[in-house]
Amino acid sequence: MYHDRGEWGQAREYFEKNLTISEELGDKQGISKALNNIGVVYHDRGEWGPALEYFEKNLTISEELGDKQGISATLNNIGVVYCNRGEWGRALEYYEKNLTISKELGDKQVISTTLNNIGEINIKNGDLDEAKINLEKSLDLAEELAPISTVDVLVNQSELWRLDDRYNLAFETLENALQIATDVGATSKEIDVLEKLADTHISKYIADKEKKNLSSAEKFYKKALDLARSLKMPLQEAIAIRGIGIVQAKKGDITASKKSFKESIETLRSLGAIFELQKTALEYARALYENNDFVEAEIAAKTAAFDALRNDYREPLVKTYLLLGDIAMSQENQYKYYLDCLKEAEFNPKIYVKTCFFLIFRMKKMEMQVLVKFIRSLKEINKDNSFDNFLDALNARIDGKSYDTAGLPSSLVQELESFKL
Repeated sequence: MYHDRGEWGQAREYFEKNLTISEELGDKQGISKALNNIGVVYHDRGEWGPALEYFEKNLTISEELGDKQGISATLNNIGVVYCNRGEWGRALEYYEKNLTISKELGDKQVISTTLNNIGEINIKNGDLDEAKINLEKSLDLAEELAPISTVDVLVNQSELWRLDDRYNLAFETLENALQIATDVGATSKEIDVLEKLADTHISKYIADKEKKNLSSAEKFYKKALDLARSLKMPLQEAIAIRGIGIVQAKKGDITASKKSFKESIETLRSLGAIFELQKTALEYARALYENNDFVEAEIAAKTAAFDALRNDYREPLVKTYLLLGDIAMSQENQYKYYLDCLKEAEFNPKIYVKTCFFLIFRMKKMEMQVLVKFIRSLKEINKDNSFDNFLDALNARIDGKSYDTAGLPSSLVQELESFKL
């Protein structure tokens, strides 16, 4: 009950008492359950390190007990933590182990969930064909079970369509998921789908600048907020209010946006929801930056960077340094944060490559003198061979010399040729 209301401190205290009692009784099943519950509390707060510690202890006990269902659930939980940390390769290892065990158990629900989780990792890695296969397998199994089992799969499928610029199909898929959640009375799922619908409309607005998408996003965030309030779910309230703040900023109403963000931040801080708090500080900084409030944007972004560093949020730190780089370039043509961004991305090869492309996009806007210095600085720290070859070719092009693109991926050749020098 405490956990569902976001009262994580009290929930953890209750579970720790259960752990102590179970240990005194030598009740390994009770110990396992308590360790898992404490891990879940830490996970939901965004404290990945302690969450992993408790899940790994639980995994050891489940293995000692020969409890395959417990092993399966814990492998999934560990995979989720690694996924949230941006360590997608590690997450995939645990999901694949869980898939093997769940197949041995013949547990269709767990098999479907695990295939869906693997599909999500495939999407993050850019392996979209593989994602499509895994999500279709997951959906086929989910449809054999119960309609509610399909909702999370449909949400991930909508992300596939969004990435393929098939927004109508993404919206249709999400509306289907929303109808299922509504029909079965799964209000918490309904909130999640409403927020995904809103997020997708914002993505569509960024792509085509049609203002009707902002109106749709705001409508869905407000519906999610109303439901969260009716169920007394403060975390979901804060997330919905953050979304409303993002919409208000994109509409140019920065005064209303600031009010929404501050309300969201206040709630998240009171809950101790440190991961969502960091994410909200970053979105607030981005909203301020997009409305040319560079001084406040820098303060908010530095707060987000500090929180990410303190809590080892690696992927969010990459995003935060990228925004700090944008702010610094807008004011002083300084690119130090862009270099920090690339260094931090080294923990994940896929994120590293994406970051290279984000930097290329920004390089196209730089003054020539700054660009030349930036290329030199990038060459000193870069760890990717293809990007290194790209930088050499770009340097040669700037100098009016011949260059070889034979070893470059086609995507980098296109980027090279699109530079207007």
